[in-house]
Amino acid sequence: MAFGEKRAAIAMSGNMNLTHHSAPMSVLLCSLGPNVPVRLTGVFEAAGYSVTESDEASQTNHLITLSKYDLLVIDAPHLADGPFNIILGGQSERLPPCIVISESSGNVEEILALEMGADGFLSRPIDLRLLLSKSRALIRRANRSELTFAFAQNCQNQPWVLDTTLQMAISPDQRTIPLSPVQVRLLSVFFSNPGVLQTRDSLAKYLGGADRKSNHVTTTMSRLRRRLAENEDDAPIKTVRGHGYVYRP
Repeated sequence: MAFGEKRAAIAMSGNMNLTHHSAPMSVLLCSLGPNVPVRLTGVFEAAGYSVTESDEASQTNHLITLSKYDLLVIDAPHLADGPFNIILGGQSERLPPCIVISESSGNVEEILALEMGADGFLSRPIDLRLLLSKSRALIRRANRSELTFAFAQNCQNQPWVLDTTLQMAISPDQRTIPLSPVQVRLLSVFFSNPGVLQTRDSLAKYLGGADRKSNHVTTTMSRLRRRLAENEDDAPIKTVRGHGYVYRP
């Protein structure tokens, strides 16, 4: 496995706790019909879920703002009713995966539910095994998306990495940059001392006894900075005019 792949694997494993629930997965069960969803509550609780019940659109919206739920189940006999649209339209940023249960005599109700923002649809009479299977699938998909986003953020926030064995540097955006032995020695100094000024005199000893009065250090550092970034101003090693260089991760 390449070094960059190793770091990616470590980053992924560092975020795996996103898919782990120390508490039961939570379901917000909203019934917009006349019947209280006692039966569905029992089904979810028997499967190990924590269930919160609501029978009003405004109450459901309020609960979503207060807590993070793994799944929203809306039992709405008539999808054209205003409250259903209020729920899916009012909490788009915090809305968990949503399954809609409704009366249906064809595909019209399902199409309407999906167009309004639902992630899944079931018509009555409900197949309870299918309900639980769809619930688990939607929660897995949501967790996977969250993990992918977190991993992308993690990669963006990674510092520069130096692999002295393979003689290459790895940038925060996962570029692999081959280096010469001299460049490896120089980067080892900078990466081991972030924020510390390295003078030209102190760097000269890593260039094979180069004359400290020559421009050899300046030329070598310029090449190194261009190797790390096409625009030298974007390189992680900054020039401190009249003094030397400093690595700022």
